[in-house]
Amino acid sequence: MYELGVVPEQPAEEWTGLVIDITDAHGKRLYREWTYEKIATASERARAETNATIVTVHNETPTTGRSEHETGE
Repeated sequence: MYELGVVPEQPAEEWTGLVIDITDAHGKRLYREWTYEKIATASERARAETNATIVTVHNETPTTGRSEHETGE
């Protein structure tokens, strides 16, 4: 485990997970742990969502054949 600010550019071994362990000034602790697989899965899902095709559908009635009064113009 490396402390914040002490992480080398290239770790000595392959990393297997990430741990965040913080205690605030009031003594409240935040502890989260993620495995490499969980992070990789979330990253792949985010990439897929980013690259997904976005389709926009408008369900508006065409204004052809309407008078100005009906269209509000």
